[in-house]
Amino acid sequence: MRNKSSSMPVKNKTISAQEAIVSTKKRVRFAAFLFALLLIVPLVNVARYGILDADNLSKHRNNPIYNDNWESMGRILDRHFSPLAFSKDSSQEDAKDTPRSYPLGECASNVVGYNSPQYSRVGLEDDLAEEIRGFSVPRTPLEAFRLFNKPDRNGDDMVTTLDASLQTEIYNYMVGYRGAAVVIDVKNGDILAMVSLPSYDPNKFGLDGYWARMNSDNEAACLLDRAKQGYYPPGSVFKPLIMAACLEDGITRWNDTFRCDRGFWAGNYFVSCLGDHGNVTLNEALTYSCNAAFGRLGMLMGMSKIRAWMKKFKLDQKMTFVPGAVPARLPESNTVSAPAEAAIGQADILVSPLHMARVAAVIARGGVDIEPRLLRGRIRSTFKGLRTVWTCPEGKQERIISADTASLVALSMRNVVREGTGMAAQIPNVPVAGKTGSAENPHGATHAWFIGYAPAGRPRYAVSVIVENRGGGGVVAAPIAKFILEEALKLKDADPLPAE
Repeated sequence: MRNKSSSMPVKNKTISAQEAIVSTKKRVRFAAFLFALLLIVPLVNVARYGILDADNLSKHRNNPIYNDNWESMGRILDRHFSPLAFSKDSSQEDAKDTPRSYPLGECASNVVGYNSPQYSRVGLEDDLAEEIRGFSVPRTPLEAFRLFNKPDRNGDDMVTTLDASLQTEIYNYMVGYRGAAVVIDVKNGDILAMVSLPSYDPNKFGLDGYWARMNSDNEAACLLDRAKQGYYPPGSVFKPLIMAACLEDGITRWNDTFRCDRGFWAGNYFVSCLGDHGNVTLNEALTYSCNAAFGRLGMLMGMSKIRAWMKKFKLDQKMTFVPGAVPARLPESNTVSAPAEAAIGQADILVSPLHMARVAAVIARGGVDIEPRLLRGRIRSTFKGLRTVWTCPEGKQERIISADTASLVALSMRNVVREGTGMAAQIPNVPVAGKTGSAENPHGATHAWFIGYAPAGRPRYAVSVIVENRGGGGVVAAPIAKFILEEALKLKDADPLPAE
């Protein structure tokens, strides 16, 4: 018994030693795991912040590197290199409160925006912040760490397609109205003017109470860029698109006849027409804006085709080189009367003035779409002088409708201005094509629209005008479009960018 009992402690000691070895190994593994974890977590965060979230972090409004050193920032220029935004000298008395200067003031603030120490930044000042600041988004962990150092060079100048003189003329002409206007160069899709009213002057942000007053008027909504972000029912300026779609799909022909009778019933909705046009051809229906004819065309098309044609005209897409532009809202209603309402630009269709200027430009080009652009290039100051470091490509070109269809729609739009609802847009010795619109507005009085282009024979400029709550487009919007086209026809071509 003694020998048996004396062997037990030996066995217990052997087990304890093995357990100690196992326990030690576990502790080593755990320590190694903790060490690896402590090493991996920072690396993962570096990868996350340095690569995956680099774009958001570098452009974050609260990034101190992004919001100091104002004098090193680049300028925003128009197509003739006139400044739209630039930094003040730090010695100027008001440079602390308003370090950036905006020569066009309220005339272009909807596009250019502002950059303010107190109120953040919007518009092109925000969209082009990286280029204007002069440093790139970090793509490696090393570049991510360098994000916390100041940029080693001044920012670049960004050249837009805007024409400062045209932008100013249009704004001053429309003062007192609430609305927007857009001018597109037909040959290349450049946006020459994009005006929104009412507006604000970012040069006045340093004045006591200015910011508060500007933000308190919700009805005026002066911070909203109505030209590219405003949502409006298009009313009758939508009819050229419907006409083109029906001709392309063989639903109707240019000389087909429709009965007006001041309207017709589509389900429980009466499609009313302001005139008693009797029997009208498709051409006459557009010339005199007959709702009955286009309502019937809508019923023949159906909602699926109307939505499909809006997509074909690219209205549902964002624009690559127009920062901040919103896509149109396609109709979702599927009631019995929805196609008739949509065909006259009502139902639940919502578009911006930029969308409708693009539609007018498609007709002007003989059925070809060129994606609009607001940017021309990026230029940098070097010891050898200015050089272009990036040139904005021209927008994608795509045929939307046949040349034959476009010519028929164009002829009817020419008749609108020659003898129809758009006679107030006539320019002496210059043929103008266009379409008026009076869009019913569930929030108030009717909106006045006009879209068109000139010269009608050899189109150069397309225009879109909306005036909120002012009734008929032929009375209010058409004369504004006339003025805009007259001013546009005086323009000189854009100055060439510096050599690369």
